Amino acid sequence: MAIDLLKKTEEGSGVLRLRRVPSTLSTFLVSLVTLVIISFVGLLGFNFIFDLKVKSLEKDISETQVPLTEVERINEVKNRLASLDFLISNHRHPTKFFKFIQKNAEPKIRFITVNVSENALILSGEAENYSALAKQLVVFENREISQGVKSVELISQGLGAQGRINFNFRLELEKIFFIE
Repeated sequence: MAIDLLKKTEEGSGVLRLRRVPSTLSTFLVSLVTLVIISFVGLLGFNFIFDLKVKSLEKDISETQVPLTEVERINEVKNRLASLDFLISNHRHPTKFFKFIQKNAEPKIRFITVNVSENALILSGEAENYSALAKQLVVFENREISQGVKSVELISQGLGAQGRINFNFRLELEKIFFIE
């Protein structure tokens, strides 16, 4: 509402006169201010509730992450056990092979290197002469003596230092040969 101060009247006293603002406009302004205040309070409340929900969700996430890491650890242990089982079941025991070589090596043969790959061995060595090399080949090919040997192949041979024969045998072995 607006207030107008009028000039002094003849009696010498000032008269205060109120001027009325149209009621529809004042109602609209009061409603608008009230709506703004209610909206502001509502947004503050919504923000407070939203912050509480965010904190609650963060807490829930942090609580569920612990079991996930435990599940990951359990899976890791399971994978390690599976790997260990695989290694144990496929572990090769060279003791049979060394016993086999010790028992079946010809006296004039000297083995220098052994390379193992899957179910095959490559034996490198030297023989005193071709006769000793041939005898060694016959021993390896004999099925009664060389149980577990699938095939024998003389890969290479040649004359080496001091007249000795350098050679390479390839023995294909059964898997059982390495298992104790």
